[in-house]
Formats: sequence, C-alpha cells, structure tokens
Amino acid sequence: MALLKVFHLNHQLITEKDIEALYELIKDKDSLVVMNTLYVLNEILKKEGGIAISGKMIIHLLNILKEFNEWGQNMVLNLVARYTPKDEDQMFSIFNVLEDKLKHSSASIVLACVKVFINFTSNNDNASIYDQVIKRLKDPLITLVTSGEINGNNEMCYVVLSHIYLIIQKGGRQLFSEIYKSFFAKFEEPLYLKKLKLEILVQIANSSNYQEILTEMEEYVNDVNSTFAKHAIRKIGSLGLRVENALVDIVNLIKTLLNRSIDYIVGESLCVLQSLLRKYPAIIEEFVRYLEPSIPSVENDQRGLSALIWILGEFGDKVENAPYIIENLIDFFSSDIQSSQIIYALLLAGCKLFFKSPGEMQIILGKIFEMILKNYHDVDLRDRTYYYYNLMNKDIGLAEYIICGDYSAVDYLYSDMDDEYLDQIFSQLNTLSVVYRKPEEKFIKSGTLEDGNVFMKKRNNDDNLQEDIDQRGNEFTNKDTEGGYENLLRNENIQDNQTTNNLKSSDLLGLNSKFDNVSRFVLICLYRLRLVAL
Repeated sequence: MALLKVFHLNHQLITEKDIEALYELIKDKDSLVVMNTLYVLNEILKKEGGIAISGKMIIHLLNILKEFNEWGQNMVLNLVARYTPKDEDQMFSIFNVLEDKLKHSSASIVLACVKVFINFTSNNDNASIYDQVIKRLKDPLITLVTSGEINGNNEMCYVVLSHIYLIIQKGGRQLFSEIYKSFFAKFEEPLYLKKLKLEILVQIANSSNYQEILTEMEEYVNDVNSTFAKHAIRKIGSLGLRVENALVDIVNLIKTLLNRSIDYIVGESLCVLQSLLRKYPAIIEEFVRYLEPSIPSVENDQRGLSALIWILGEFGDKVENAPYIIENLIDFFSSDIQSSQIIYALLLAGCKLFFKSPGEMQIILGKIFEMILKNYHDVDLRDRTYYYYNLMNKDIGLAEYIICGDYSAVDYLYSDMDDEYLDQIFSQLNTLSVVYRKPEEKFIKSGTLEDGNVFMKKRNNDDNLQEDIDQRGNEFTNKDTEGGYENLLRNENIQDNQTTNNLKSSDLLGLNSKFDNVSRFVLICLYRLRLVAL
C-alpha cells in the first residue's frame, strides 16, 4: 500500500524491482496481503491494462479463493474473467471450481461468476456450450431477483435484472421466455423496477406466451401511477411491433383504451397507434371512427395531439372529414399553439392532405401558411413553410412526390442498444455499463487520475500553501510594537473581551510572533487532513 501512495505522488519513483517484488507477494500465505497486492498492481499497471495474468497465477488464486473475503473474491473473479483458458478441459475445470459460487448469497459474487462463465464461452466456436452456460446461469439469476424482492432490496434486483436484460439480447431470449411470469411487476415495487420488468417482458414475448403477457400489461394500464400506466401502453405497442401474431389482440385493446376518455391513456394510445401504423398501415380502417372523438381528450397533450394530426395527414384519404378536423384544430388553437411539435405536425399534415383533397384543403392550407408566417418567428419553421409554398408554386408534381412519397413498411424495431454497443457492454458485465446501457468510455473520463497528475497538482498546491504560510509568518514576526500583536498580547491593562475581539484567527490558533517552522509544519498537516481551513 505504501508503494501505491508513492505511485500517486510520483509514479517515476516506482521501478521494475518494485513491480517484481509485488508479483512475488501474490504467493504470500496471508490472504489479506495477496488482496492488497492485487489491488496495488492493478492500480500501478492500469495504463498497461492491469496486472499480467498467467495460468499458474489463476490456478493459485482459485485454490485459495475461499480464504478471501467478499471484496477479495470479487477481485480474483474479475482477474479470472480476463483470462483465456488454453483448452476446453481447463475451462471446464474452472467452471467446476466456481460452481459453488453461483449459490453464494452475495449478488456481487454471483454476477462476477456470471461474467467468468460468459466471457469464457461467448466467443467459443461451439455455440452449444454457450447455450448450456446460459441455461445454467438462469436459475441463480432468478434466485437473486426473488430473494431481492422478498428482502426489499430493490436496487440489487435492478442490477440483476439489467444483466438478465443484456443476456436476453445475446441469445438468452428463448430460455427466459419460459419463465416470463417471474418478470411480472408487483404493486409495491418502485417505478424504475416495474419499467425494467416491462422491457424484459417485451423482449421475451413470443407467439406462445404473448396473450398472458398482454393481459398482464392491460392490468398495468389501470395503475394509479399515470407514468407507469403510460409506459405500459407504450410497451403494448412495442409488443405489437415485435410479435406480429399479437397484432389483432393489440388492435382491439387500443380501441378499448381510446374509448376510456382518460386524457393520458388516450394520448399515449394515439402515440402507440402512430407507431403501429408505420409498420401495419392496413389497420387504419379499424380506427377511423375513433379519431375525431379523441380530440377533446388530447387538447392538452402535445404528443397525443401531434400523433393524431400525423395520422390525419398520412391517412386523410381514409378519413372522410380529415380536412375539416384540421380546420377545426386551426380555428381552435389560432395563434395560441405553444408547442412547436404540434405546429410542425399541422404544417406537414396540411400539405399532405392538400394532394389528397385539394378542393377542401386549398383554403385551409392557406390559413396554415398565414398563421405560421404571421404569428411564429421560429426560423426553421418559417423556412420550411416558404419551402413548401415555393415548391408547390414551381412544380406541383414534384412537390407531391417529395411530400407524399411512398414509404416502405418498417421492418426494423428500434433498440436502445445497437450491435456495436451491445458487444462492448457484454464484455463489461458486472460493471455500471450494464446499468447505464452504454460502454464505460461513454460515461467515464479516461485519464482523470492517470500518472498521478491529480495528486501532483494537489502536492503543488500544498507547496504554494507552504510559501503562503512562510510569508504570513514573516509578516507576524515583522510587526512593530505599535499596535502589533506582541504589544497587544503583553498589555496587561487590556480586558479579556477586548483581547478576544481584536485577535485574528491566526492568534486564536496560537500563531503569534513566534511562528516557527514546527508550527508551520503542524498547520500544513492539519490542512491536508482538512481539520483547519485557512
């Protein structure tokens, strides 16, 4: 540990002999010494990628693994996860040693073992071994989640569920779909845990279990927490995009939700309908009669109203009175539209409807243009309005092709993890990367403590403090006797209360005329310990 302090103060003082001496200490009989040695080596060699690992070292550490405390076992398992077995026999031998650790009561130990198992098999040429490992890890992970729910350890549950979510993305979908009921949300659970469980349910839904999952999500829509209810509606839409067999049931459910006349439910249902129509445009026939009655419920919902306007513009030929609905919206809002999202949706929907119902939309589109140019000063909005106007005046056929061009059906479902990020995060199991769903370099500034620069800067600041104290000490010593601190302290006629009022903070610390080197040294030490603030 002393070498680590020296490294942080001045890394150039650490020699190769010191490193070799630390490597020798790994063989020490005291487990605490080995733990500290591993930690120090990882810190000192961080720039080189950490401690150099060999097969003999891993075998030695695994043999004494039970002697370490929880923190030490985590450190050893993280080292093992970085190791590459020389063959399958060695890999299975390590698995046998770590088998008992999967039953450990500590979530950190279990997740560290999970990282070892997955790192050893994820890039293995034999895919069946990876599938067997995922199958073996399923029960310990579910056990951790269940024990966390029983003990009220919601934070631990969230971390474990985040790992399960990631494993599902990387080949574990079929295995976890068999136990989908383990991810049903409970009433007393916090919002962040319920949301994550919903995301997992969407990921593991398939043609055989979607009905039970959809029924459960329908119950969540009635939750007293409107945020969770809206999130449940959103995930119902995601389920429809992922499982095509569930589309009929989801369409019927959305029609039921649109009849509920509850503002946030209707608004979120329209947003979900907008997403579904991008992939399944044929279902618009089912919702034509539900659109106009939904307007009163979404007057104050920007997202819901924007989705409704988009549907009217995109499928205006299917909705008979779409132009008049747009006109009523313009007359209702007039110049009071505060949301740029709504006004952009109105502009585009008006232009699209013009090519589908030119007779009705000519005057209405003119109203939209006039309203924007007269009442709004957003540069992008005004430029877009002028662009559409000039394009229609110049070549109406080209304008129709650009504005109302044919769109191919959506065949890709958005995921918050693309393949590149997914592989990086998967290599960083048992870290914050899994919780944040982004690689560590995206949220950790590299080089913050590199080469001990921060510590050297602090040391330089302390040197400046020493010079400042020296200067103050000279000022105290050079005070003349007229009104100086010496005269003040030696005057016996001064009352105690007057003395207290006239003393400086340095006098209260005993730093008067005899401000010697010892006092300065003591003050520096106290400052570094943050016991004294100058």
